[in-house]
Amino acid sequence: MASSGNHPMLGKVEVDEFVVGQQEDGVVGRKNKSKRLVVIAVYKNIKGASRIYAKQIDGSTKKNLKTFMDENISPKAEIKTDAWSSYRSLGKEMPNLTKEKSNRKGSNFSIMHRVIMGFKSWLRETHGHAKYLQYYIDEYCYRYNRNKMKEGIFDNLLNRMIHHVPVPYKAIIA
Repeated sequence: MASSGNHPMLGKVEVDEFVVGQQEDGVVGRKNKSKRLVVIAVYKNIKGASRIYAKQIDGSTKKNLKTFMDENISPKAEIKTDAWSSYRSLGKEMPNLTKEKSNRKGSNFSIMHRVIMGFKSWLRETHGHAKYLQYYIDEYCYRYNRNKMKEGIFDNLLNRMIHHVPVPYKAIIA
């Protein structure tokens, strides 16, 4: 269910990162080793969010964030992020990047925060194995990006499975 990567986002795109996982006793914030960091891009249209891409990353470094944006967002897109230091350092390399400090309630990024909360709720109810997080992210993005094609989503998935290189069972469980 992973993205083909053939359709980079164009137009107004918001990018942010968030953590997924359980809280460790006595550990605060991003130092928590059981939590995983995810970067997300949300394409905004008139009605809200219409497409998303997300990826688990090792850290919110300038390199990781830029690699994600280069893979998923067109250079012509208008990108809006919060004022996190890694995004600030990308300003010279990406002139289409606007940085805006998140306000207290997050209302200036409300659509993106709704998408993130929806993903976290879905993940909490459905899955729990951190080593498969990227697969869960891919599945959620696949379903979200195709939510308007209810009748064709299953046929589309079967078609992708038929044309994909076979993966032996031993490779799946390894």
